[in-house]
This record gives sequence, C-alpha cells and structure tokens, in this order.
Amino acid sequence: ARHLPFFPLVDGGEAKAQPVFVDDVAKAVVAAVSDSSTAGKTYSLAGPKVYTQKELAEFVFKAIGDEPMTVSTPKSVALVGAAVAGLIPAPWMTPDLVRLESIDTIMENEPTTSLSFAELGLKARPMEE
Repeated sequence: ARHLPFFPLVDGGEAKAQPVFVDDVAKAVVAAVSDSSTAGKTYSLAGPKVYTQKELAEFVFKAIGDEPMTVSTPKSVALVGAAVAGLIPAPWMTPDLVRLESIDTIMENEPTTSLSFAELGLKARPMEE
C-alpha cells in the first residue's frame, strides 16, 4: 500500500473478478480483426479463474514481496474516502472504483450470447503462470 499503511478491501473483498492477461486480449483482438466472420460479434474476454478481490490483493502483495496489510472497509466508508481522495490530483481511489470493487465482474454475469476466447480458437492463461 503506497498511499496508506493498509489496503482497503470494500466489504472485505468478497466481490469476485476474473482477471485476464493483456497479451491474451491482444491475441484475441488480432484474431478477431483477421477474420471477417467475427464482424459485428461481441466477445466477453475473461481469465479462466474466478478470484475474490481479497485473493487478488493477497496475490499482488505476495508478487511484490510485501506483507498483506488489508482492512475490510464498508462500502459506505470507502465511498467517503474515495470522495476525499478525489480532491487531490491523480486520486488513487475514486467512487466509481469503489462501486466496481463491490460487485462481481465475472463471465457468468454476461449474456449467454457473448462469445469468448474459445470461439477465436484461443485459451486464456491463469494469472499464476
């Protein structure tokens, strides 16, 4: 936590996310623009595994060799903190980010008509690789 002595996890970090490796997204874009049959189609691209925000924070702390100093923060308190942080130049937290970190952003919430990596002949890699 560069800006605080702890990293706030909105509502304990229970919201789920499905991170995707940017190189995998780039490969999907190249595959889609190289194939005229993909025109007009919508692709929802996500990584192969679902993690909680808490698990993601712990992964990052471990990757940077830092002690995981997280604090469960109620969404209402995080929104106030984000509003205050918004008063400084280049805020590291915004109300929109708090809202995003409080909801599940995973493929199962996408319309069933959404296409994925598989339809492009690709496979996303897990972040542990």
